[in-house]
Amino acid sequence: MKSILNFFIKDYKFKSDVELFRVKSFVVIIFSALFLLFAFMIRTLFLGYYTALYTQYLYLAAGIISLFFIKKGNFRLIGNLLSVLIVLTEMFALFSNMSNAKPFNFFVDEFYVFIVFIFFSTMFAERYVLIINTFLILFSSIFI
Repeated sequence: MKSILNFFIKDYKFKSDVELFRVKSFVVIIFSALFLLFAFMIRTLFLGYYTALYTQYLYLAAGIISLFFIKKGNFRLIGNLLSVLIVLTEMFALFSNMSNAKPFNFFVDEFYVFIVFIFFSTMFAERYVLIINTFLILFSSIFI
């Protein structure tokens, strides 16, 4: 794992140790998310929920593209874009409820997912993106 981290951050000019920690954490979270996403995609194929694959493909593409942007040194840009993209796709999932799950269970699950996204925004995005994400989450929570 250390060699993978060094591949993505060896040419990066860090302003502080906090920024180094954020970039390393971001890369580890993206790789962990891609691994889990790949496992969920296999599960989705076996269960036959093909409509859920659209969102999963979008997440997969966003994760791979974000790794290339990190390699180029655009950590803040990709942190902001990925944060907003994830919240918007979850809002779409919340409004459409394509999983045909029981509404109460589905909404409780989405509530906890939104808490994780607020944490993600706090760690990797700028303050104005955190405010935008908070308003998007409030909007989707109120108007369901």
